[in-house]
Amino acid sequence: GNTKDAAIRFARSLEEEGVEVRTADLMRDDHAKAVEYAFKYDRMVLASITYDGVIPPAMQDFLYRLSIKNYQGRKVGLIENGSWGPVAAKKMAEELKKMKNIELCENVVTIRSRRHEEDDEAFEALKKELLSE
Repeated sequence: GNTKDAAIRFARSLEEEGVEVRTADLMRDDHAKAVEYAFKYDRMVLASITYDGVIPPAMQDFLYRLSIKNYQGRKVGLIENGSWGPVAAKKMAEELKKMKNIELCENVVTIRSRRHEEDDEAFEALKKELLSE
């Protein structure tokens, strides 16, 4: 639940800036709803753990669904979690780069197991980049 907690806290910080935010837990929620949210908005943030050197099957499935539905023309931020060798952002970026006109945020947030106070600067940088035109 540490990745989910970090994502929810980040979502709240965006809401404090007046941004309309929708969240989906891909491990538990209906993927159709998550895909709907992805197409409704011009920006998306994906948060994932590193699972045996890859992203979990639920995230792989979600990215596959976006791909087959021609997801394109959006800005995407990435948050990864991993206590050793986090590669989730790299793996998600590889899939997103296959889609048309996806602008990946340069500021990638990496947390180690759970969000720590020293991660705040990285989250602020990602927020600033997401909010910029």
